[in-house]
Amino acid sequence: MTTGETTFFLPIAETLKALEAYPNVPAIGQAAVVGEKRLVQVTKEGINGKHHKVTENIRFGGRYIVYFPYGRRQLYSRKLDLVTQDRLSKVFDLEESEGVLFRTESGQASPADLQEELDLLRTRAADVITERRGQDELLCEQFVRRHAVESVMLNDKEAQDRLTRLEVNVERHVGKGRMKKRPGSTGPSRSSANASSGSMAVRTS
Repeated sequence: MTTGETTFFLPIAETLKALEAYPNVPAIGQAAVVGEKRLVQVTKEGINGKHHKVTENIRFGGRYIVYFPYGRRQLYSRKLDLVTQDRLSKVFDLEESEGVLFRTESGQASPADLQEELDLLRTRAADVITERRGQDELLCEQFVRRHAVESVMLNDKEAQDRLTRLEVNVERHVGKGRMKKRPGSTGPSRSSANASSGSMAVRTS
């Protein structure tokens, strides 16, 4: 695959045709046609001359689940025991094409919370698929999943809404412009990162 400037590697098993035919794998001529436009997601950045690896099995991450519009099956975190997996398998009424990965945190969530998150991710997916643009997890979401964060100050409304759902304390919504310094500090915080098109500053534990 190519955008005209960048070349990407799309495995046959990661095409929509393969997902529809699972567990069978279609021939390359059935999986891809020259000149087609594809909506893909980068799964592995290419280095040392290798192409970026992409997939059509796009995903949208939440606090409890990862939603795959074309995933076609339910998967579970290895930390979830079989009893919990069986209980979670009965929570959603998914379309045949849809798939879900239950994160470890889903074992402590109520069915109502899980359904609410699925509805939000479905909406996000529909917007991206319709507009053919967008992104899965914002950088700020990835950061707070990997680090202990006490509070966040940012200037991106979508990021603010997403972090609030992750139960991260968003101190205030900073308007457009440069990130303001915290009183008595020489910078915005101990750690900072871009969040989508805006900026984020975090105070870590």
